[in-house]
Amino acid sequence: MPITELVDLTNVDLSEIVIPRERIYSVLPHRHEMALLDGILHFSPEDGFAVGYHDVRHDEWWVRGHIPGRPLMPGVLMVEAAGQLCGYYFETVMKEDGDRFFGFAGLEEARFREAVVPGKRLLLVAKMRKMRKGSGVFDTQACVDGKIVFQCTIKGMVIPR
Repeated sequence: MPITELVDLTNVDLSEIVIPRERIYSVLPHRHEMALLDGILHFSPEDGFAVGYHDVRHDEWWVRGHIPGRPLMPGVLMVEAAGQLCGYYFETVMKEDGDRFFGFAGLEEARFREAVVPGKRLLLVAKMRKMRKGSGVFDTQACVDGKIVFQCTIKGMVIPR
């Protein structure tokens, strides 16, 4: 089955970080090993999508044990990184008060298509499908070297901190 891109990334300027890691985690509660979003390259609520990234490093905590000799980024961490992009989008647009955050409520149609290895940049796309006070739905994809490596729909809900 052919893969349809959520966003044509050739029409998006990916050369500059528009939202740095420090600003992302002034909004999101994730810390330490679980802060997986390294920056946002495009943030456009007017167009309904955001593009972020995670640089997959050789010294990440999972590398040693997730397939010794051939480390593969766990799919659950790719989904978590995409979820953090969705969370930043939701919390920024819906103007959450800081006492609550956008957390996972469901995951649908997850497909993993390629292995992701250390030394690569994982580009993440979150396209808003619907948002209302207390919940949101985003279609997400990730690309490495121009290939879609995973896609899924992330459902989230507001959770007290």
